Order: sequence, then C-alpha cells, then structure tokens
Amino acid sequence: MSQSDLALLLPLAWQNYLDNQPKFGNYKSSYSAALAAEALARFRAADALPDDAARTANAELTRGELLEQGREFLDAWQQLEGYIEGAFPAPTAYKAMREAAGHGSYERGQAPHPTRLGLGGGA
Repeated sequence: MSQSDLALLLPLAWQNYLDNQPKFGNYKSSYSAALAAEALARFRAADALPDDAARTANAELTRGELLEQGREFLDAWQQLEGYIEGAFPAPTAYKAMREAAGHGSYERGQAPHPTRLGLGGGA
C-alpha cells in the first residue's frame, strides 16, 4: 500500500470508526471519540506538511548558486595562477609565489575538489 493510498483511506477509516464508535466503546473503553478526533487531527497536521519538492526547493536553489560561485572562484584562481606562471617562469619562483597567493592555505581533503562539485572535468 502506498502513502497516497493511506492518505485516501485513513480519513475514511477513522470516519467509519466514528460512525461505529458506540460498538467499539462497548468492546473497550479506550476506544473513544476523542481517540478518533486526536488521530484525525494528527493525520491532518501530517497531511499539511510540505511535500518533498517544497522541502528541498531552497536547498536546490542554494546549491545551484554555490556551484555557479564555485565556477567563478575556480576561473579566477586559474587566471591568477596563469598570471603567476607568466610573471615567475622559474619553477621554484612560481611555486613560492603560488603558495604566497594562497594555494597552500587549504589542507588536502578539506576543500572539495572542483570535479566533485560538478565544476570541472572528470567523472
């Protein structure tokens, strides 16, 4: 039985319970009209909750914005790296200036790799 099936059947089941509540109450005193009212109130509250699309919409929008910003940052870093390489062609000078620009500020594994964010090539 699917969740949508339950959403259709539960109100009917509780209404049937209310229609026959005296019989249920005679069988067991805890089967009261208050039980049905509470169950229906909980069902309506749960049914009023936003669905999956509504709950995830803001996160999807934010992710898209972050991916775009990540692409911009990656492009800017690659451009800066190109400037450094052009200005300091000697391998040791290039490495030192690239480190001075902040390349070594990120410990390996802390900053996500661009390909894992969908920013660059690879899988």
